[in-house]
Amino acid sequence: MPWDVTTLKEHIEKVLAEMDRRYEERFGASERARDAALASQDKLVAAAFAAAEKSGAKSEESATARLDQHNQLQTKMDRQAATFAEKEWVLAGRDALERELRALAERVARFENREEGISKTTKIIVGAIGLLATIVGLYFAFNRP
Repeated sequence: MPWDVTTLKEHIEKVLAEMDRRYEERFGASERARDAALASQDKLVAAAFAAAEKSGAKSEESATARLDQHNQLQTKMDRQAATFAEKEWVLAGRDALERELRALAERVARFENREEGISKTTKIIVGAIGLLATIVGLYFAFNRP
């Protein structure tokens, strides 16, 4: 086919039309891909928000349960602490017991000293009686008619 201005113009218009068609196809394909990606992203974001809400609700339930357990433990500890003796009462009781122990220790010491004194006195009396009996025995032994 011989080339003249008209055929060359037609050929160029045909090539440009073909290029326009290809660019339109590419543009349409990229728009469809972009729209599909955006739709997919919207679904993922919605799923992430739903999961976050669910997780937040579970976290809130867990925190509430932990706080309830803490409150129960605190109540139990308060009830138990109410049964404990107060420091002032314990110290006063201890001081009273110490005074009683000191008084008893003094009484035992006095009793032991008295027993020791009685024991010494008894020994002296028995010794004196023995000495007197010996003297009386010697007197009769040497003074026999």
